[in-house]
Amino acid sequence: MTKTVTIIGAGLSGLVAATELLKTGHHVVMLDQEPAQAIGGQAFWSFGGLFLVNSSLQRKFKVHDSYDLALNDWLGTARFDRLDDEDVWAKKWAEAYIRFAAFEKESYLKSMGIKFAPVLGWAERGGTSAAGHGNSVPRFHITWGTGPGLIEPFVNYCLSHPSFQALLRCGSTRRASVSMPLTIPDLIHFIHWNPSARQAMIIPGLY
Repeated sequence: MTKTVTIIGAGLSGLVAATELLKTGHHVVMLDQEPAQAIGGQAFWSFGGLFLVNSSLQRKFKVHDSYDLALNDWLGTARFDRLDDEDVWAKKWAEAYIRFAAFEKESYLKSMGIKFAPVLGWAERGGTSAAGHGNSVPRFHITWGTGPGLIEPFVNYCLSHPSFQALLRCGSTRRASVSMPLTIPDLIHFIHWNPSARQAMIIPGLY
């Protein structure tokens, strides 16, 4: 069943969500308070660093990594000592994310045309022992082109897709425009007068 999904926020997480929804045949409306040149959000200005586990680059540099080691490192930092309450889903998310980083993430990024610089960084380094906190091996991969190179494939995919519409400040990317910054009342007004936008909503930047 095709839905119209409204995504609030044109940052990297919003763009990835939009890309995956468009691939499965849904319509996407993206709202953001910034102008079109700010698509990508803070990821545009970032170093483009990505967390990967047992990547081809790690293997090339003979860095021995695995899902189990990465999960152990993560648990050594996060602890998750409230599994009878608020840490239950946090631990499940951590396990799922590390599984994605170890078995799917690199191939997914490469399928989008993303490449990596031939260097490895050691962010959040807690020590060389897996018994401590932080990354016990280098896992920081730098996108070729840094932040702009990271968001470009997702921006291009969304903007070229006929089922994508972006409502942004002072202009538009497809078939619609607004002339003032989008505020909460603006969003409520938009959703009220666009019933299809109420089918589903994603707010990637809200924690």
